Amino acid sequence: MKAKVGAWETRIFLNGDEIRAESLCNIGKGSDTCIWLVVSGDGFECTCLHKSPYLVKRFEAGETTAKKDGCEFVANLRVQELGEGEHTLNPLEDKSLES
Repeated sequence: MKAKVGAWETRIFLNGDEIRAESLCNIGKGSDTCIWLVVSGDGFECTCLHKSPYLVKRFEAGETTAKKDGCEFVANLRVQELGEGEHTLNPLEDKSLES
């Protein structure tokens, strides 16, 4: 996972293992898939920190297949502590995500 922290926005990009991880995006698992996982021009991206109003509206209306509302890793990410720039994160090695 890479976090690109800017002055106004943080973008999070994920690799194949991360998008399939049950503790993260859980892609391809219907309602258990995270609603905030999208494909951008830069690859798979987590939009949990900058939610699209259009996607929020569809999610709240129950119009999406994906129903998982984010993950603990991103929810607990302290962007301010990272500082501006590009950061490599290892959510699959984070023991706090284990059940």
